[in-house]
Amino acid sequence: MCSTRFVLAAVSLLAVSTAGGQERRYFYRLTGDGEADREFSRRLQNANQLSSQRKFADAMKEIIWCLDHRTGSDAQFENSGTHALVRFLRDIDRVYSPAGKLLEKRRKRIEKELRAGEGDFDAAHELHEINKALLESERTLELYDELAGGKKDAERLRRLLFQFVEEEMILEDRFEEFLEGAGRGPANLDHRLADAKRETESWRRSVGEKAVDEVRRMLCRSAARYYKALLATGDAVRASRLADRFTEFHKTGKTYALFMRQANELEKRDASLALKKEALETLPKDQHGPVKKEAKYIPKKEKKP
Repeated sequence: MCSTRFVLAAVSLLAVSTAGGQERRYFYRLTGDGEADREFSRRLQNANQLSSQRKFADAMKEIIWCLDHRTGSDAQFENSGTHALVRFLRDIDRVYSPAGKLLEKRRKRIEKELRAGEGDFDAAHELHEINKALLESERTLELYDELAGGKKDAERLRRLLFQFVEEEMILEDRFEEFLEGAGRGPANLDHRLADAKRETESWRRSVGEKAVDEVRRMLCRSAARYYKALLATGDAVRASRLADRFTEFHKTGKTYALFMRQANELEKRDASLALKKEALETLPKDQHGPVKKEAKYIPKKEKKP
């Protein structure tokens, strides 16, 4: 039986309760329009009720309505409302196969729009979430690569998709191409950092420090990919400046350890040692654990260029 349950609180928050009684929180941008937000909440509650009654076809209609009436991007949250809604359909798919077919149908439509030079950032985000839910994340990168072939409005569309292919590009050691594609558009790191700083207080007031922490952690994961690409292409100076900027933005042991891990994977001993030294000198002792743990993997020798 499908066990996922969603609740939209009076703030921009989706809560999900599993069969085991655990609750996961998903963040969603509200419209600011009370009537529209109440309708969104009503639709989700109706989807919950219909799903619990095993009326999955009707529950799916409500979930699709919510996907089609999202208001503004929530891609800065890993546990986003878009992610939650797609996950809800995937959860239904485990007991009612038409839900999976519906996800595939929506994916096909979005891919067709993007190939035709249409679509927006929210569509790109939904495509990314569907591909993850269907365990086919590589399809997003495949489409990104396909659009390089002179398709209509290809550059704009690749900028829309870039944030969602970062990880796969780094895993494939496509460092120079990564840096070339990272400079413009809504996925640009500077753009996302400015957006996060501008909205931090609003998120803190509406959904608490947990939302702010998640946005910072997600941004730092992206920044760590840029850092690795810069180190890998020999630009140690810019890499160091980037690390300084983001370890200050989210000054925790986990952030330093994250950047150290990129240096360790590239066998950049000096860079990793510098991060370790700064972390242990500037962080409180209760933040030293992740740094010391990652320090065990610092290479004994610097890898030669």
